[in-house]
Amino acid sequence: MRKLQNTLKNFKLQADPGTADELYFEQRELDLQESIDAERTLVSLKDQIAFIEDLLEMNVKDPLPQEVYIRVSSERRRLDSSQKQLKTKIDNAKDLEKDIQEKAARIGLRKIAEQAGAINPDIIVTLLIKETSSSIKEDGSISLTTNLGTSLKDKVNLMKGTPEYGYLFSENKKTSTQQNQRENYNNLTKANPWKREFLSLTKQGVIIRNNPDLARQLIFEAGHNPESYGLS
Repeated sequence: MRKLQNTLKNFKLQADPGTADELYFEQRELDLQESIDAERTLVSLKDQIAFIEDLLEMNVKDPLPQEVYIRVSSERRRLDSSQKQLKTKIDNAKDLEKDIQEKAARIGLRKIAEQAGAINPDIIVTLLIKETSSSIKEDGSISLTTNLGTSLKDKVNLMKGTPEYGYLFSENKKTSTQQNQRENYNNLTKANPWKREFLSLTKQGVIIRNNPDLARQLIFEAGHNPESYGLS
């Protein structure tokens, strides 16, 4: 829990004030604190349950007055219900950690893309997030590598040098081919055939056949899932 608290604190401080990222980490801090409080309460609750169980066990040998027995039994049911609710909150912390780790990984990957000169860092994040392995260090910082354990920075820099992805990055010097790729990309982005206002099934089919990677990016930008168009 301590590592996760440090992660939330670090990334909230790094987020720009009033942004969705800051609000996200603020809410997750509250969620995490709720799980921590639940763990503390559960310890006390178990002691109360143990005491009630002792009373009910004694009742077998030395029956309690009917009124007392009814109150004790009712209290036991109440404690059992509370215990179940607390355990659910504690279990939610596991999903919370996974969610926070993925969010932190996306932010870290976005920064790598920005440093590499990506025109739209979020596209690079979408392309690489499934290939990204992340872990939280003791100080709360995030460690990012590819699933093979290699450098993500190197991976992004390699993408810059390929025809498939080179146009996604800004360069001081561009070849005529790169310039044409960039212009084509900009034109398609402005009139994305997957967006409602520019919807064109013909153009969609041409792009999917000739450049599946570009098709994925345009589909993502339009807010759709590439898998719906046969692109994994």
